[in-house]
Amino acid sequence: LAWLVDVDNREIYEARALATIARFDANYTPTPVPDNHDYNVDGGNAFIAGVQKIVGSAKAAPKKVVVAAATPVPIPTSVPIAIPKTIPRPIGVLLEDKKYKEAIASLDEELELNPSKADLFLARGLCYRALGKHADAAADLDVYARKKPDDVNVRLLLARTYLNVTLYAEAVAELESLLEKKPPPEALWLLGEAKKGLGKPKEAAEHHAAACKAGFKPACSAR
Repeated sequence: LAWLVDVDNREIYEARALATIARFDANYTPTPVPDNHDYNVDGGNAFIAGVQKIVGSAKAAPKKVVVAAATPVPIPTSVPIAIPKTIPRPIGVLLEDKKYKEAIASLDEELELNPSKADLFLARGLCYRALGKHADAAADLDVYARKKPDDVNVRLLLARTYLNVTLYAEAVAELESLLEKKPPPEALWLLGEAKKGLGKPKEAAEHHAAACKAGFKPACSAR
């Protein structure tokens, strides 16, 4: 009901649902969420408002908790994500020609035949990002990242995609896990952005400062 009522933040709910479905379909354990993150504040308020509207008392609805709009994070990845070489050539041609909708349709068919191929999820996730469909992109990139956890660049892209739809807790969990693999300084910057989104400015500033010290220039100009 929250998804239906809260039109302004529908992409956020969709991203959560898609990510969860993808994890269960692939038989994975859901990403851990910090204990102090109240995941249901916005959804709970939307649910209450929706129920009150149905029963005719919408005027008494509580003030809605404001959630930031889903906007792209204007930070380039350290290394561009290349089209996987394992992708069938006809689909590769569609990707090279930036025919993303047609590529997605072909990838859907390919995934029905080969649902365990990680590179197909990556390719489709890249298509969704190119089309601005960050909720769908997050779901596919999440599946790929869990199948290939050593691919640091894609995991950075996944974290950015979580930020695109304000899934800050998921971004934090992904980035904190990624730090163990000594990623580029961009990871520290993204972690700072995620902490800022969770309302933790002190921790955000510390991560931004660390990113700047490590040589990530956008973090220096933002301090």
